[in-house]
Amino acid sequence: MIRRLRHAVAFAAFAVAFTALASPAHAAASAAKSAPLKPWTVDDILALRTVREPQLSPDGTRVAYVVTSFCSDSTRYQSDLWLGTLATGEQRRLTSTDAEESAPRWSADGRTLAFLSDREAPGSSAKGMQVWTLPLDGGEAAPFTRAPSGVTRFEWFANGSGIAYLAPEGPTAAGLARAARKDDSRVMSERPGYARVWALDRAGGKATAITPAETFVSSFTLAPDGRRVVYCVQPEPGFNGRYDSDLFSIPVTGGKPVALVQRPGMDLTPKYSRDGRWIAFLSHDGQPGGSANKVSLCVVNAAGGGAVNITPKFDERIGGPGVMTEPVWMPDNESVLFGSPDRTNIRIFRAFTDDRPVEPVTRDAGCSDWPSMDAAGKVLAWTHEDGTHPGDVWVWEFERSAPRTFTDLNPWTRERHEFAPQVVTWPGAGGQQVEGLLYAPLQSRPGVRAPLLLDVHGGPAANHAQYFSAIQEGFGLPLLLQKGWAVLMPNPRGSAGYGSEWRLANTRDWWDKPYVDLMSGVDAMIRLGFADSTKLAVCGWSYGGYMTTNIVTRTTRFRAAVAGAGPVNLAAQAGTSDIPGLMRSSMAAWPWEDPQVYVENSPIFRAGAVRTPTAFIHGEQDVRVNPAESLNMYRALRTRGIPTDLMMLPRAGHGPDEPAHLRATMEWTIEWLTRWTLGNAPAAPARRAVSGGFR
Repeated sequence: MIRRLRHAVAFAAFAVAFTALASPAHAAASAAKSAPLKPWTVDDILALRTVREPQLSPDGTRVAYVVTSFCSDSTRYQSDLWLGTLATGEQRRLTSTDAEESAPRWSADGRTLAFLSDREAPGSSAKGMQVWTLPLDGGEAAPFTRAPSGVTRFEWFANGSGIAYLAPEGPTAAGLARAARKDDSRVMSERPGYARVWALDRAGGKATAITPAETFVSSFTLAPDGRRVVYCVQPEPGFNGRYDSDLFSIPVTGGKPVALVQRPGMDLTPKYSRDGRWIAFLSHDGQPGGSANKVSLCVVNAAGGGAVNITPKFDERIGGPGVMTEPVWMPDNESVLFGSPDRTNIRIFRAFTDDRPVEPVTRDAGCSDWPSMDAAGKVLAWTHEDGTHPGDVWVWEFERSAPRTFTDLNPWTRERHEFAPQVVTWPGAGGQQVEGLLYAPLQSRPGVRAPLLLDVHGGPAANHAQYFSAIQEGFGLPLLLQKGWAVLMPNPRGSAGYGSEWRLANTRDWWDKPYVDLMSGVDAMIRLGFADSTKLAVCGWSYGGYMTTNIVTRTTRFRAAVAGAGPVNLAAQAGTSDIPGLMRSSMAAWPWEDPQVYVENSPIFRAGAVRTPTAFIHGEQDVRVNPAESLNMYRALRTRGIPTDLMMLPRAGHGPDEPAHLRATMEWTIEWLTRWTLGNAPAAPARRAVSGGFR
């Protein structure tokens, strides 16, 4: 099928074939439309509704899903549950509060929907997310759990008698003693963050602990017969602990845990097959290391035995940034669905417990995620978006129809300009081919070169994929394209989606060959007549922020740069990040083992070479990359008299998530890039270099 283009978005020199998922509703609306298309605004981007977690009812006739939108006062985002009927297309909102609601899960009889919510329960002092239940034949949602520190995940017992849930434990005894003295200090060796699996009967009563106390449990799965729980144990809480995790099995009634999978590396997110014979899980397949390791899909017999890798020849990581990380069993009990990056796409794949090769389930350009199946295996639901269509729930009733869009959450976007990415390639370092996405400006004309923004993705083991253009990155892509910019989004070595060799090709080399890959892409766009070599800018977030800073320490060809939450001193990053293992695996050494490789890869030590006006953005509560990283480089440039600025986002973690912060990030980034690249705003006054003291 050919993608429908609403205006010329391709440079004349490129002939590109597009394929896309087609929606009858979208096509009809497009054909009926005659009014001129409107430009995108910041308000438009902030108003986009997003969807996740579609969950089919056991009989496959209905689908529940989560929609995120503005809360009533537009100061933050919140999520509500929706329910759709496949036969009629009817969709209705199940919850309508300013609370956060997620994780819809059907009871086996299809009459009740349980979900997580942080709404306040009458008469309860419990904090955080709790499990609530909603009868679908009428009635109000009611609180089910009252866990003192909240609930992170849950599963129904198959007979509908109750749930098992995972809940963080409260402070340690020593911590409680200090609190009684009004002492809020924290001691790292006390290792807060324990979590346990509990069982709670639907008829009421007290919750019963299943897993042992003082254990870092991160995920679990409940056997279909309700007799056992398989759970993941980490040596420490948080993201970093997953890289050395193991699986244990224990009776629901309690008892001694039995090691099911205990070996080096990661083994997590277990999921029972529907017949209870197998457990599928994500794994490093016994290899120690960290986040750079290949992630495979393994299975182990519920009765014990060795783990088996069922994706040994699938040369790409499973899950990862922006991809659901839990396996989904098919009703045949012989195959498992999972998500994985595939070049500039995110696809759903199917792996088999026998020797059959992995096969793609979704094949179209764009990003598919969150697969869900009914009990009989006759209906599949998932989310999908591409460069010109926002995310929606899709359904495929195998015996009745082809795949189709079920929701239409943002119909008004068909009245806005559409920007379709082009997949482009060029030779990078050593002549190896590099792939990326090119977005052309709204009013592109043959022979007219455009200012070019180089956008570097994070990760580094992530990829620029064909997400809906209006939410690509956080700097307001359509706003720039409407202003005449072209945007290049490369997938240099180190990116996911191109196999293990490419993903690991930046080991001990974050700074050089990936830099060559990126610069070669810019050169290719100039050589082909797309980009104006005198109007270049660069930006990125996380690893993209790191690379942005690295680039301006190595070349003066860019007139402006904006770096978001990027590390500049990798030795400090190894000690302050919530995933220190990333630096250990990326550099193949700790800083004290090989300090030179850290110095070589750290832009802060080349700050004296920067001439490019560079701005920085960072969340004050970022635990992934400490805010001191941006502050460090900002002060270095300011001391040298280089035009620079720093925006700090209160309450924000590793990226903005409040509407006001998203607006500020977009507007501030575009103003900085425009001022210094196009000269459309007054230049910052010259200032002398600063010496001494903190400014």
